[in-house]
Amino acid sequence: MKTQAATQANTATYPNPAETITLDYPVRVEGKEYQTLTMRRLKVRDRLIANKQEGDDFDKELYIFSSLTGVDVTVIHELDEMDYKKLQDVYLGFMKKGSQNSASETSSTA
Repeated sequence: MKTQAATQANTATYPNPAETITLDYPVRVEGKEYQTLTMRRLKVRDRLIANKQEGDDFDKELYIFSSLTGVDVTVIHELDEMDYKKLQDVYLGFMKKGSQNSASETSSTA
């Protein structure tokens, strides 16, 4: 028999399962141009897999961002530092309870 809390946990929805980040400095990797990246929320399995990767914490963060955006890590390597900070901001926003980031917060107005 399921408890009420277990039932609620199974039906919980997040306000924003993903955020689209507009890059101020689009990158081209293997002939494909990336003007936006869509980052989904982190799952425990993402962290487990990242922790098994070789390298320091920064290397593991690159791997997590690659996984969450669905692009090869070489795309993340090519990002301008300002665009990389946008990814970090969205990622950290997902970690806040009740996070309701909007794409406009991470989009360029230029």
